[in-house]
Amino acid sequence: MPETERFVCPPDFVFCAICKEVLTQPIATPCDHYFCVLCICEWLDQTYNKSGCPVCKASIS
Repeated sequence: MPETERFVCPPDFVFCAICKEVLTQPIATPCDHYFCVLCICEWLDQTYNKSGCPVCKASIS
């Protein structure tokens, strides 16, 4: 199959790791995971930032 005909998946950083939708107002954590700003803010409010990054649990400050 010619190179131009292959389907190429978009990279993971195009999608929010919380809502799984295309990023809106993207923000990256220090551990290099990407989220919609509203998703990560809501997630941090709900968890009181006790569990760190929703993907890898690294500290977010």
